[in-house]
Amino acid sequence: MDQKYTDEIEELYSAMSCPVRLLWGEQDQWIPISQGERLANKLTNGALTPVPMAGHLVQEDAPEAIVAALFETLR
Repeated sequence: MDQKYTDEIEELYSAMSCPVRLLWGEQDQWIPISQGERLANKLTNGALTPVPMAGHLVQEDAPEAIVAALFETLR
């Protein structure tokens, strides 16, 4: 769990040609939401959904947010 590993590949990130929606825990203590915003700008032109009361493991902290985002995206 070291930032250097993600920093090493960051230059490879670019806009995706398929629909992408990033969800990020507002309480993420490992990778702050500001990093999520940077990633969203590179991949999705800024499409980021902050998840309140969730940390790094959104799937454990707020699984309902993932399901809701999936339904909303598929609509």
